[in-house]
Amino acid sequence: MHPGASSTQRTHRGRTIFVPVIDALRLYWGTGLLLVAGAALALLAVLPISSLAERWSLVPRLGIETQHLTSMGFHWSANASTPADAERLGVQHLFLQLFISGMATLILSALTILSISAARASARTTEIAVRRAVGGSRRALFGSALVEGFAVAAVALMLGGVLGMLAARLAATSWPGSILHGRPSPNFAIVLVLAAILLIGTLFQLLTTTRKRVTEVPPKPLELYIPVVQLAMGLTVLTASALIIRHARAVIESGRLTADDGIVYSTDSPETSSEARSHRYQSLLTRLHQAPQVTTASLTSPGTTAGLGMVDAAMTDCGRCSDGGIPLRYHSVFAVHQFVSADTFSAVNLPVIAGRGISSSDTWESPPVAVVSKGMASRHFQE
Repeated sequence: MHPGASSTQRTHRGRTIFVPVIDALRLYWGTGLLLVAGAALALLAVLPISSLAERWSLVPRLGIETQHLTSMGFHWSANASTPADAERLGVQHLFLQLFISGMATLILSALTILSISAARASARTTEIAVRRAVGGSRRALFGSALVEGFAVAAVALMLGGVLGMLAARLAATSWPGSILHGRPSPNFAIVLVLAAILLIGTLFQLLTTTRKRVTEVPPKPLELYIPVVQLAMGLTVLTASALIIRHARAVIESGRLTADDGIVYSTDSPETSSEARSHRYQSLLTRLHQAPQVTTASLTSPGTTAGLGMVDAAMTDCGRCSDGGIPLRYHSVFAVHQFVSADTFSAVNLPVIAGRGISSSDTWESPPVAVVSKGMASRHFQE
């Protein structure tokens, strides 16, 4: 065998594989850009969410600043949960919604990539048939398809990965709490799944051409059920995102204080008896009300201004109530407990629609007073 025969075969094999790849990328650059854009947008949507989660779980690594809440003289049950627990649960629910939206975006991008790849393969059926007819082996065609897929996937994953990790760092920086277990790192499982989808799409052109004869190939239009699924998932993701953004904007705007709204202070009381602490707070509120520059002064427990409080079971005397036709007078319901003073309801713009609220005459020596929400009153109290 001639010494140069081996190098000649390698050169011929390289031309057989890489020349068709260069021609395909040049002729079908439009569909290549669509594939790159779809994969990059999918990574941009999923990587910021998956990188802020624990590995192989949906538990977020987003920490919050916990607030210490004393017993305030109230005996809580073993099933009580603090405002910090409610905040953590809220963060987990928000993170789950974002994760579901991100995964829906990933599935939508996968369907788009496969649809574009199928349409691209249908347009290249005649080209592949000609290459087969002139002696192109399936091995060479398979190698060209893999090289082409790797080229498209490399550009898409590099662009989407960089943008996704920049978005993850930006989200971690803007988070008001802390990030647990170090800085966010990319989730390579998502990257590998998207790379596999891109490579599978490039092999469609080989599956559609099995013969070596050049024949007239009838057009294969895309079935309508795929665009219908894409449209439905796209509308669902956009609707969920709009609802989350609107709710977040309302919370942020409602939490802003202006110069006329007042100032919120945090104070600690020494661990004395409940009666002594009550008299100390009453004396503080009396002095504040006597100040000429103070119009409203109220005392609340941590988390009240944000709607948070201790969640614990409360026993209600419903009267002649029934549940499923069975008489049930006493109801045990979990409710949010918040400690307030006489001016709390006016300070947070909560009107009392029935009965009376808490007044300044309700001191430690007075009978206990509780104000319940309208929903709890209509469900767990007769009339």
